[in-house]
Amino acid sequence: LLVNSLNKNFEEAEWFFNSLKIKKNSLTSIASIISSQVFHQTPILHNELVNREKLSTNAVSGSLNLISRIFNESDKKNLSMEGHPPEFGIYLSIIKSNNLHVKNGDDFEFSLKKTKNNSIKIVYDEFLKLIKNSKEAVSVSEIYAHFVKQPYGIKLGLLPILVGLFFKTNESSCALYT
Repeated sequence: LLVNSLNKNFEEAEWFFNSLKIKKNSLTSIASIISSQVFHQTPILHNELVNREKLSTNAVSGSLNLISRIFNESDKKNLSMEGHPPEFGIYLSIIKSNNLHVKNGDDFEFSLKKTKNNSIKIVYDEFLKLIKNSKEAVSVSEIYAHFVKQPYGIKLGLLPILVGLFFKTNESSCALYT
């Protein structure tokens, strides 16, 4: 009885967000519409292992291995990966599919010049702005705090990979300190 009443009320309700009426849909689609407006600069990246707040042990291992390869094997095709380790799947779905690791002469490099994913470019530009406009060193936790908020809403599992990529892409003018 209570469930039926709630469903009826949700179906008959008029939904508004920022003074705009949202077309009647399921509650899930309404939430999706609002999320898309609130987090309109979230990069669209598909990988179930790392595009989440809390990672599994397998995802953490793959993510750490991928970040190591980003910094140590960037000049090699597919970062010298073979077989089917988790890091290779993450690499294929996030980096290679977005043309972020590209051939330059005989070697490979990280670059955003060939990506068609504008949301990655927007986040990258904001990353550079955050780093270069600061008079002091910017901590990784400050970078994370900036990009988990609106309008980005980037998941914590994805941020280490993106930060690694952005630093590697811009290593001639950015430095990573421990």
